[in-house]
Amino acid sequence: MLSLSLVVLLLVWNFTCRANDGSSDVPMFSSNERNKIKELVLETLLENPEILIEVGRVLQQKQEKQRQDAVRSAIKQNKHLLFKDKNSPVIGNPEGDVTIVEFFDYNCSFCKQATESLKKLLASDNDIRLVLRELPILNEASVFASKAALASARQDKYEDFHWLLM
Repeated sequence: MLSLSLVVLLLVWNFTCRANDGSSDVPMFSSNERNKIKELVLETLLENPEILIEVGRVLQQKQEKQRQDAVRSAIKQNKHLLFKDKNSPVIGNPEGDVTIVEFFDYNCSFCKQATESLKKLLASDNDIRLVLRELPILNEASVFASKAALASARQDKYEDFHWLLM
């Protein structure tokens, strides 16, 4: 019943707004009818405030979809930088058919928690290419650890050093 009320409410509101925008030579509703509709809409909202919760939920879903679309677009536009940056160390199969990009900080507890899962995943599938993106944002120790890890890459010791720090 709530969804039906919401649909009717939105349809009436849409028609009312369209009638007010001047896009038609003949108004859909008279001024009195528009005022009555607005009163009914307000009355409906006051009697059924849960409609506003439903509207808020729908708005959040729409905004989340827009955010996800923006993220997908950014990933597509920056695909080469994300997946093939020569300055980002790769663990696993460098030619793997599945690429995971991990942004991490050596002092991030959440990053550390993900370490065992990533190791197990890499061990279970030889076609995974793990691109590690150093993101030392937490403190100066993070910057120092990142520099040390990247320096270890020049000695072909990055993977061992990385797992030790994590």
